Amino acid sequence: MPSPPPYSPAAPRAPHDGYCVRGYGCYRVLASAAGFRAEGIASWYGLHSVGRPTASEVPFGPDAARVASKTLPFGTWVRIRNRRNDRVAIAMVDDRGPFYPGRVLDATPAVARELGDYLSGTAPVRVTAIPPDEFNAAERAAARTDERIALAYARRHRHELLA
Repeated sequence: MPSPPPYSPAAPRAPHDGYCVRGYGCYRVLASAAGFRAEGIASWYGLHSVGRPTASEVPFGPDAARVASKTLPFGTWVRIRNRRNDRVAIAMVDDRGPFYPGRVLDATPAVARELGDYLSGTAPVRVTAIPPDEFNAAERAAARTDERIALAYARRHRHELLA
């Protein structure tokens, strides 16, 4: 499978509004994730990206509950349901992609394992944006665990944003 093209903002003055990816077109980021729902294919990515900055400039961590979305704002929490086996994961958007037709999310390996699609590479999913105040107890615990993992990773792998 070919590697996805590099991320590049549409214009230096307004990267929050939209961006373009060479060979794949331009995308507009939603002003709000309220009510967002989508169905499609999710894939996982990132073993080659460990420690490198994501589009949000947060270092990529394969054990974090994070996903890439073409249009959802950074910081949006989503509930992802694998339609093949009904497993569910929650994750936060902190990267852009996937730039392949029919794909709605790229997930970290941790999210892919939670959804049960790590070995297959892709899964049919239903994605719903959720505000953190609507998390159930298990989702709150998972979000706290992800925050601890992300902070521990950032402390071990210094990044210019954390310096």
